[in-house]
Amino acid sequence: MKDSFGREINYLRISVTDRCNFDCLYCSHPVEMLPRERVLRFEDIVVLVQAAKELGIKKVRLTGGEPLLRRDIDKLVAMLHELDVTVHTTTNGFMLARLAEPLKEAGLDGLNVSLDFVDAEKFRQITGGGDLATVVQGIDKALEVGLPVKLNAVFTTMHETKDLKELLNFGKERNLPIRFIELMPKNLGSFSSLFRPIGDAQSMIESFTQLRPVGTNAVSGGPAEYYLTDDGVEVGFIGFFSLNQCKQCNRIRVTSSGAIYPCLLRNVKVEAFESIKQGKEATKEALLKAVSIKPVAGNPEEVGPDMSEIGG
Repeated sequence: MKDSFGREINYLRISVTDRCNFDCLYCSHPVEMLPRERVLRFEDIVVLVQAAKELGIKKVRLTGGEPLLRRDIDKLVAMLHELDVTVHTTTNGFMLARLAEPLKEAGLDGLNVSLDFVDAEKFRQITGGGDLATVVQGIDKALEVGLPVKLNAVFTTMHETKDLKELLNFGKERNLPIRFIELMPKNLGSFSSLFRPIGDAQSMIESFTQLRPVGTNAVSGGPAEYYLTDDGVEVGFIGFFSLNQCKQCNRIRVTSSGAIYPCLLRNVKVEAFESIKQGKEATKEALLKAVSIKPVAGNPEEVGPDMSEIGG
């Protein structure tokens, strides 16, 4: 399935909830949570993925909000695993210690854990009160049961060189890749005070270790440019605007209410809740329509959907 600019679209991100138990400074939140009847059921998500797979989607990622807040999320993973697509999830890690084993048994292929700091106080500040020890416990449990883990850190003006060094040490100790992500203008109230170009992160890291390029897509089909440190830690940098990474975008996103967004930073969308309810063929039509209107690049002035609605 290709868009009008020739990009192969093979990656579907599905938000399973707009709820989150963190209140991160850079995130945006809806004024009202969706009523239950407007949230896609597990059976609806299965129909969505069946349709998407027949159109060429190979990878599915469950997002939120915080996806592990969705009750029986492991059952959804098992249902999707049966469809023979790779299934990943993102998480803030808070509930991971309890759910890692059920998710592994359900067939989850891997997960990304958000970890902006390993300084407990800075972590508490940026997450609005999150407990670092609980998240670290979750990461270690996921590794214990054999789940592949990647770390994501949103790079902001709160980061000092020592913070990046501590994150890389954390990755080294657990043999985990880490990606630094440039802040997107989702919460305009904090964006101007927190934004810092992703190139600054690379420069800060290069002040204490060499970075040897290993190309893009070294770990997944994402847009990161990857490097290895002197200690062998795999580091990625994602900056859709600083690094002009929109040109290789291979994804579409669906909210928990069934809206298909072909771009994270544009307001164009296809409302597909009713189409998904109608079945696979109607869902295919909605997906194809969304891909046909996928823009060549994002526009930060449009802002797009709430991050808690779309899951990044």
